[in-house]
Amino acid sequence: MHIPIARWLRPAIGPLAALLAISAAAPAFAQGTYSLAPPVVGSGSVADADPPVIRPTTQPCKVQLFSGFQFNNYNTQTFSYAPPKDCAGPWAKVVFVADFSVDGTNQFDRTAEIQLGDTMIYFGTTQEPSPTEQPRWHVESDLTDYTALFKTDQPGTVELGNTVNSTYNGTQTGSAYLEFYPADWRNPAPRTADLVLPLPQTAGAQSLNTTADSISETFTLPQNVEQAYLDVFTQGQSNDEFWWSCIPNDALALLGASVNCGNTAFRQAEVSVDGKLAGLAPIYPYIFTGGVDPDLWRPIPGVQTLNFKPYRVDLTPFAAQFSNGQTHTVSVNVYNADNYFQADATLLLFQDHGSKKVSGALTFNNLGATPVPTENENLGTYAKTGNGSIVVTDAQSYQVAGYVNTSHGKVATTVDSSLRFSNSQVYTATSEVVKQVTLAGQKSTTQDGWLSFSKAEQLTFPLTYTFSETINPDNSGSETIAVDQKLTDNVQYAFFDYVFASSTMTDEVKPVDMLVFDASGNLTSEPIDTSTETYTYRDTEGHCWDRTVSAKDALVSAVSDGKGCPRGENQWQ
Repeated sequence: MHIPIARWLRPAIGPLAALLAISAAAPAFAQGTYSLAPPVVGSGSVADADPPVIRPTTQPCKVQLFSGFQFNNYNTQTFSYAPPKDCAGPWAKVVFVADFSVDGTNQFDRTAEIQLGDTMIYFGTTQEPSPTEQPRWHVESDLTDYTALFKTDQPGTVELGNTVNSTYNGTQTGSAYLEFYPADWRNPAPRTADLVLPLPQTAGAQSLNTTADSISETFTLPQNVEQAYLDVFTQGQSNDEFWWSCIPNDALALLGASVNCGNTAFRQAEVSVDGKLAGLAPIYPYIFTGGVDPDLWRPIPGVQTLNFKPYRVDLTPFAAQFSNGQTHTVSVNVYNADNYFQADATLLLFQDHGSKKVSGALTFNNLGATPVPTENENLGTYAKTGNGSIVVTDAQSYQVAGYVNTSHGKVATTVDSSLRFSNSQVYTATSEVVKQVTLAGQKSTTQDGWLSFSKAEQLTFPLTYTFSETINPDNSGSETIAVDQKLTDNVQYAFFDYVFASSTMTDEVKPVDMLVFDASGNLTSEPIDTSTETYTYRDTEGHCWDRTVSAKDALVSAVSDGKGCPRGENQWQ
């Protein structure tokens, strides 16, 4: 999720020029630095439909972070970073690239974190191996927003805890590097944050076991903050790994045999500034490659499972408060956490380069203290019949506004946000169906003198999980597990009411696994599994991506490219 481009350029070149620059500077790829090649039909290694990061046309410099690190214990590994000497900047883009693999035949999915200094630059999980496949996978991210982080020498750390023994025999191996693309007239350098501040200022994501737990940091900030954003990562672990299937606490006694987590299936991340709620962040229902049923995720992993993306909360209305010369505390907690969530955040600050001090105020904030989700339980006959249902919903809308008096005039920002949540769990004697959807909207409007810019983003997180079984009179039968996991992201940039740039993205993964067993409970055949992932992207700059990857019995069975794009080809240059 990106900061509005107009804002990034505003203090440097003026709003109208920024608008024209956005329209003129369509990014393109540098040949030879990326791959558009689809997964290979017949392969059993990791396969997904995701596009690579869009690259500029300039020749990049590569800085290796680490190479061939092996992870077979829980020790932190370290590396040293220095900025590229041959690409001193400014940079049109900075791209993070990593390649991982796992050997052996049996290993859990593991969480991986890479920090530069104490700032998270990669957060994700690993693919599980199988007796027939030792997978390899590739991830990359656009880290241009974090440019200030890469300007100085500093240490780095890699956390990928992994148990290796005679049973769990898979050793993880990884390498990572950064690509720095010099700016030129075709590929101008965007304005990026002046300060990149980790939250907390200790390496690695922190565990949040309850609503009351938080990650927190108290900062002494410069007195000329003009814009502020917080990138938030949240990942469910342990009881909260399948938080989307959790139930109300009063139903645990009845359903506890199959469900080990309470506090309902409602979760959200809450951002506070100086002890008061300042914003909300939705939590994506990640499913790891060992989650629910490992066969579901071979060879296609779930949405963003191997490479989490943070949610960006606009804290610009607090810019004047941040600039008042006092210390300020920013914190993040997970509402309804039930042991536990891993959380990490990064504060991005933009300064007014024309003055050492700005004034202003936070003028409005109607974000309530706590959500009030609605619970509807229908479990009256569950003990006798196995039938029942639980529905949890929540809806919140809020506005935060503030202004700063800068060297180039008064700039007022209004952030209108909403979070809608619904989770339905339906049980029968032979099935369970969970249907969840989260809708998160954030519109930031900037009044800069007489000019008005806005960015509106709408995210949707639908998830459907289905378990069903058939038992024949002789006790033979079958079990079927299906997941439909999706993410949509629609963004619009507007100048007054004129939408001058927009994009729309959809990523959907749909695996199904069926087990057939005899009267003694023995499998009568190998699991019958199928899966598809479809990733589509369109924007007003002419980029178009449409790829569907299909798999059967843990092997890629088909790939469709370019459907719906001009000339039937992906337009990614």
